[in-house]
Amino acid sequence: MANQTVVTESSLQGLTDTKQLQVAVFLFLLLACLMPVSGNLAIISLTLLDTHQQTPVYFFLWKLSCLEIWFHTVIVPKMLLNIAMGTRSVKFAVYIAQDFFYIFLGATEFFLLSAMAYDQYIAICQPLRFPVITSSRICTQLILTCWLGGFSFTFMPVMLSSQLPFCDTHIKHFFCDYMPLMEVVCSGPNVLGMVDFTLVLVALLSILALITLSYVQIIWTIVRILSIQERKKAFPMSLWSPCAMAATSSCMSNPLQ
Repeated sequence: MANQTVVTESSLQGLTDTKQLQVAVFLFLLLACLMPVSGNLAIISLTLLDTHQQTPVYFFLWKLSCLEIWFHTVIVPKMLLNIAMGTRSVKFAVYIAQDFFYIFLGATEFFLLSAMAYDQYIAICQPLRFPVITSSRICTQLILTCWLGGFSFTFMPVMLSSQLPFCDTHIKHFFCDYMPLMEVVCSGPNVLGMVDFTLVLVALLSILALITLSYVQIIWTIVRILSIQERKKAFPMSLWSPCAMAATSSCMSNPLQ
């Protein structure tokens, strides 16, 4: 077997070599990090301090804000440090760790968005079952499921990719990402990268389909409710009969029937 060099450090290509542009990029990245972080901190503070905002939708919202803060602070501070110190080297262990948390938090956030879409679907399309389905215990279980889904979705591909042989330590990218790392693998066509890309595509499209389906049902339910109100105004006399009033009341209490 051929000898393989253990990779302990790599270098990132960066965005630009021009000093003036580096200053502009530094300021832009700093602003792009501070704005979402401060905004999400405000959302978390308002949600936790206001007792009227302890509903499931706000429970998911401040969890999403926490994910957004962590997602931004995984990538941007290291980029700012590299620009400020004029270095592009990064230890391979740090690269793998940053890559893992970047994908892990992104995947968890996507799972959480699907949980929030489901919460809105229950609130609008099945309002009578909403207090039971969205209890605090079930909401906590949904949050834990999102975190577990993001972890299981990320851990194995990143750990397997870290064991591959690499022929080059110069990575043509400006932060620690998965696909640029696969471009410096020595083993020719990277089957692991292709499989991971396929799994990511299938998972993201599946979650996107669930989110889309939830909001299509929500829009359809709202349209039906509005049409019922319009029919009330168009046929006021017919609604005075007991049968018509009972049917209208049933439709309004459960629009999906």
